[in-house]
Amino acid sequence: MDVAGVGIDLVDLCKVQRLLDRSLSDGAGTWLTEVEMNSIDLTVSEIGRLIALKESIVKALGTGFCDSITWMDICIEKNTARSGVVTLGNSARKKAVSLGITEWEVDAIIRKQIVVAVVAGIKGGHACSNSEFPFAQSVSGGVWRPRGERFLPNFNPR
Repeated sequence: MDVAGVGIDLVDLCKVQRLLDRSLSDGAGTWLTEVEMNSIDLTVSEIGRLIALKESIVKALGTGFCDSITWMDICIEKNTARSGVVTLGNSARKKAVSLGITEWEVDAIIRKQIVVAVVAGIKGGHACSNSEFPFAQSVSGGVWRPRGERFLPNFNPR
């Protein structure tokens, strides 16, 4: 398998809290899909983790968020085992397909109020399908590791 794209993002949880305080009407719904909001505890840490992972994914796609790729085009559903499935819709899915990405490896850790997220879009992996997301076809599957063992084995900010 080849890596088609890598994305890294840092998110300050204090900034996430300030943004949430200012957007009382929408709250996390600005960044998170309904599926995501139903699959996590809506803590600042979990919201920040998803924001960082989504930012990392669009960086791995080489696009960033733009008119054609929005926050709602990326869904990361977490289960109780702390693993997650990345599902892309619309233009995000098309971009991943054009790059040959069939699988995602995702990782996010929190150190001193900073979320560090790293993702890799993998070519030629086993493509997953997931009918639970009616807004998108799944082109990827990944693992959510809370401590960064896979991508950041020696990461220890102080």
